[in-house]
Amino acid sequence: MQLRCAVGGMGVAAPWRTLVLPFINDVQGLDFVSFHFYGTHNASTDTDTLMKAAITGVAVDLPNQLPLNLLHALVRQRWGAHAGVYITEANINSVRNDDGSARDERIAQPQAMAWWLTFLQTASSTVNEIIQYKLCGGGWGLIDDAGMPTPAYWAVWLFNIYAPRDSDICRLVSADGAIKGMAVRTPTALNVLMANVRSEPIRIEVTVEWRSAPHLKMVRLRRILPAGVSVSQPTYEILSRESTQRVLLPGYGIAVLQFVPLGNAG
Repeated sequence: MQLRCAVGGMGVAAPWRTLVLPFINDVQGLDFVSFHFYGTHNASTDTDTLMKAAITGVAVDLPNQLPLNLLHALVRQRWGAHAGVYITEANINSVRNDDGSARDERIAQPQAMAWWLTFLQTASSTVNEIIQYKLCGGGWGLIDDAGMPTPAYWAVWLFNIYAPRDSDICRLVSADGAIKGMAVRTPTALNVLMANVRSEPIRIEVTVEWRSAPHLKMVRLRRILPAGVSVSQPTYEILSRESTQRVLLPGYGIAVLQFVPLGNAG
């Protein structure tokens, strides 16, 4: 077995420009820069503002922060193409009660699901590793106190399954800011990931343009739909074998639309 050790730091509470830039400039030969990332650090940030910040890869209320894309470029320029960006603690809001539980109820609700899928898409081309804050308990993790998946769990599940590491990110053009989307080509399918970042339902039309039009073996849809403060299990829907599809997503719902060409196992 071959073991590899990566050395980096410095694990600051946020990517503040005044802390991270001197670290990158003054230290040589490290493998990664690491920090924490929270969508906001106060209890009064409204959901629309939170979602817009996730799309651009910044926290709502931190002055003088480095956006993720700029930080990625600086790290690679200074330390080389091998160097990475690690987020070692993340969630939508850092504010906690005295007992350590989350003060922001949205952390355990469908808003967190939409935020997480949006943030993961934004960070996918600039961040190497993202670690959720706590796996279980206290309204913070992917699993609740009863051992059941939280809404945030399904966003992380969908992203890891349908946008695996080393997949090809394809060009995607969206005409509506209510949807954060990402097109990913894997060995078996073209996957279009979608998050509705608003509270209202929206009907989405997705058209795939192929360089050479393949015959489709299957088109399938998986949606995770909000149900009050919880969400449904992922649906499994077989659609017509056409390159244009229409999908209804309720507020803060997420989905993946898969186009599976003939000749793939799917």
